[in-house]
Amino acid sequence: MGDDGVRVPRSAGRLLHRLQHLAAQEEPGCAGVDTWEDGTGGGGTAAVADAGDGLPLAYNRDLQEDKGPLFDAHDTVAASLELAAALVHEARFRRDVLAARLEDGFLDATTLMEFFVVQGVPMRAAHEAVGKLVRLCEERRCRLVDLPADVYESVRPGIGSGVYQVLGVANVLAAFRSVGSTAPAEVERQLALWRNRLTA
Repeated sequence: MGDDGVRVPRSAGRLLHRLQHLAAQEEPGCAGVDTWEDGTGGGGTAAVADAGDGLPLAYNRDLQEDKGPLFDAHDTVAASLELAAALVHEARFRRDVLAARLEDGFLDATTLMEFFVVQGVPMRAAHEAVGKLVRLCEERRCRLVDLPADVYESVRPGIGSGVYQVLGVANVLAAFRSVGSTAPAEVERQLALWRNRLTA
């Protein structure tokens, strides 16, 4: 099961059995392991919000109409988490395949735009320039890192040599600084945090 990058062993047939069981119980969202995709969670949220809308501040009676959406959302999320945990446990990632495909597309386009802004290009102009560069790459059937320096010099003189330091998935990840981002250091920090919590 799975695509070329992620494999779930066929021995995990019990997951399919559990999925069929959940489907028989009409638990939406379990196949995608995403409650909000199918609208159940969103619909429940709207229903609860409508039920509580306009209530006086001192209202302290039991609400009846909120119970159905709340209980349904609880059951759906619980079932989805049960299935998700089993799928994640059984999944095996083919890092070689994933790494080979990461460079396809334009994951570094946003980092390129940020680089332009740091170099003094106005945000609006940087956004437009990156869009044109991506279109040029599509016409040439290449990646941003494959474009010659003179193409980047046309955006702003003097940046042609430094632009390659932010292109490519590895450089994109290295450029991230925000807490909780996908920067390698942040990922390792989160992994260490959760290992400690789960083994405590």
